[in-house]
Amino acid sequence: MKTLIQRHNVNGHNLDIRYNKGKFEFAHSQGTHDNGNFVDRMKNEIEASLREDPDLILFLDLQLDGQRHELDKEDLQTRKQQNEYLLPKLQQEFDKMPYIRDMMFNHADPRWKKHTDWPTLGELQKANQRLVVVTDASVIADGNFGKGRIMHNSPS
Repeated sequence: MKTLIQRHNVNGHNLDIRYNKGKFEFAHSQGTHDNGNFVDRMKNEIEASLREDPDLILFLDLQLDGQRHELDKEDLQTRKQQNEYLLPKLQQEFDKMPYIRDMMFNHADPRWKKHTDWPTLGELQKANQRLVVVTDASVIADGNFGKGRIMHNSPS
């Protein structure tokens, strides 16, 4: 991702993540290939890019749907049960990345209260909320951690 961000100016990324054997990892759709530890890659690629370029704004779409078959083994039959199972685990992962967590756009922030539309790129830069995150899992977006910081992009 870092190469795509820095050399090719790709500022939007769809990230398929799954919870496997006690950790989140990048995966591609429903494949079983491990594309790296979530926290390590987020720190080494996303955080590093944000630190190196103070004007950079990134958009991340966290897709958790690709791992439904993995969670069926946990006797979690509904998406809501699966997402509720994942929420505290994902929050723990973001707690390991305070720089990233603090850079996330927070639409509940008082600065945006009078906005009737999205903030401009300049406003996001000035607020130092340069990481916009959406997810396919509504319970993640609505949980205490995600409230305001992670937006839900599709029904679950």
